[in-house]
Amino acid sequence: MHNPGSPGGSQYGEAAHVPLIKSPSLRVPKLVQAPPDIHPLPDSVAPYFVYPYTLEPHIITLESQRQTTLAAQKAHREAVFRRREQAKEQQRLERERIKTLMEEEEERKRKEKLRKVAPGFDPNVGALVPTRVGKAATPASPTASTSTMGIMDAGGSSVSSFAFPPPPAPVKQRDVMADLVDQLAALDAASSSSSSRLL
Repeated sequence: MHNPGSPGGSQYGEAAHVPLIKSPSLRVPKLVQAPPDIHPLPDSVAPYFVYPYTLEPHIITLESQRQTTLAAQKAHREAVFRRREQAKEQQRLERERIKTLMEEEEERKRKEKLRKVAPGFDPNVGALVPTRVGKAATPASPTASTSTMGIMDAGGSSVSSFAFPPPPAPVKQRDVMADLVDQLAALDAASSSSSSRLL
């Protein structure tokens, strides 16, 4: 057993006698010589770490171009959205106009059918009420000329007009007793005239 305290007793004792061969490709670097005009380090390097917080010109130019491009893209998007909204509004107005025309056409056809039934007839507004559109006859002239009458619908618009014939003369109703008295008087008159002729 080897003694660990002796050079030969160490686990690296055998390596102490191994010769080392220097490679011809390896060499010791030369010592770097500092130039005589080198700037010496100051006592404090704190002033070298102070940034003035100023932007370089190329950063300012790139940022301005980027902002201009973004503004142009935003304006283009807003113009596209505005054109779309205007197109949608025009389509909505056109649909409403077409719908209104269709409703008016259906209403016209409905009124035409009702007019064929009777002028001014409309079951939705109720019965027709005749209204006098000519001059009313005065009580002093019972035999006035024919007056013109018009039919007004529920909305107050004139539908049609026509003429009424003059009213007939009032017939006086006689009493039965008065007729009997008249007949007796006529008989008396006839008998008296016949007796006077005989005399």
